Amino acid sequence: MPRIPTHDLVIQNGILLYGSKNFHVHLCIKDGKIASILDSKMMIPDTKEIYDAAHKYLFPGLIDPHVHFALNLGEHTSADDFKSGSKAAAFGGYTTVFDFTDVVTDGVEQLEKYVENRREQASESYINTQLHLTLAEPEFSPSQAVELAIRHKMKSIKVFTTYSDSNRMTSDGYLYDLLRATRGTKIMIMVHCENDGIIQYKSEEFRKKGKVGCSAAPKIHNTLTEKEAVLRVCQFAIDADSKVYIAHVSSGETVKRVNECFGEYLGKNIFLETCPHYIYLNSTYTLGENAHLYTVCPALRDEEERILLRKQLLAGLLHTIGSDHCPFPKAVKAEYIDDYLNIPNGLPGIELSFSLMYNLLMLEHSKMTVESLADMFSTMPAKIFGYYPQKGTLFPGSDADIMIYDPNHSWKVDSSLLHMNTDYTPYDGLMLRGRVDSTICGGNFIVKNKEFVPDLLKGQDD
Repeated sequence: MPRIPTHDLVIQNGILLYGSKNFHVHLCIKDGKIASILDSKMMIPDTKEIYDAAHKYLFPGLIDPHVHFALNLGEHTSADDFKSGSKAAAFGGYTTVFDFTDVVTDGVEQLEKYVENRREQASESYINTQLHLTLAEPEFSPSQAVELAIRHKMKSIKVFTTYSDSNRMTSDGYLYDLLRATRGTKIMIMVHCENDGIIQYKSEEFRKKGKVGCSAAPKIHNTLTEKEAVLRVCQFAIDADSKVYIAHVSSGETVKRVNECFGEYLGKNIFLETCPHYIYLNSTYTLGENAHLYTVCPALRDEEERILLRKQLLAGLLHTIGSDHCPFPKAVKAEYIDDYLNIPNGLPGIELSFSLMYNLLMLEHSKMTVESLADMFSTMPAKIFGYYPQKGTLFPGSDADIMIYDPNHSWKVDSSLLHMNTDYTPYDGLMLRGRVDSTICGGNFIVKNKEFVPDLLKGQDD
């Protein structure tokens, strides 16, 4: 009589990292969960499928806390929708992404509509998709905002300290009360920090001179605009006895000042996110004929700040890596070569993020381990946004969200062979070592042997 399989999938001979040590294991999966982790010398249990991961690393599925799929900016929409964006994410090792609702400016009815619309769009995702509730200064109170986020099973609220010209800005008063309202809850406040007054002043200064080229980006959105706003928001969080998540920190100077002023609160009340483009690219990219292809907000920084940010990352002063994936085709960007003030900002990045940062470790030969890198890409986002240990770890009982990484695969970045729905990448031609081999979401392969093999749409994961 044939034996009935006790498991759905066993990943055999994979390398599990722990600090400076590694262990060869069999990872056993049943009903979308990790059932057990066995030493590779042990016998493989009866299973429906075996996947050989010899010489490859096993990581908890990556979590991107910051993507912009189908971002509607009026005349233009970001090139990746939830279907194409989640496919690219899966090829980058991601099993969960956090996108955003449209910015709520009015009342509860508008909020309900925006949440419903974005969740419907997110239902096309191949991987787990969560939403940050995004607010400007709506008609309802900060305490009501927190209640509404909890009612809609959200873990976070996103606000801006800038963009007053497009009605997306939140005042300091509302933000401070919002931080106070989160005390005793699991809601995290995520903030895009820039000084609106300086940005508006500098924008007008350039506008008066005539055409505003893309080389103006680092001058209008200069380091001071970020540094001042980040320090101000951190002070709000400490005084409110709350927690805050600072999105896309671009400058080493910013991190330096935060550490000097609030070092004891880093990783406790204050969490800092950066992005691969701020680690790899500097402001010289905004000076050439292709400057329009490198407009992102906050802007790219000078080389000294980039190097400092890189050192601070390796020193453990930043907590997460977000891609801030927000691509627009070359043709769209080209319409605004001499009109920076109206260009749709953003860069493609989600498919390459982990491989770029993995190569950073290899190049720097730093004391930072590959495991600590995976912590920034998975465990910390899961903890910060309230999904740990369901996600962010490879532990019996956790979701079977897994990234299998091939550290020995050398390859050259070619935008035509990537899966993001855009026609360029800032890293075209870059040689990388290490590539995502397979991505498993809820026990099902989405990418297998570097090929796309989705079993089903994952959609919203409540």
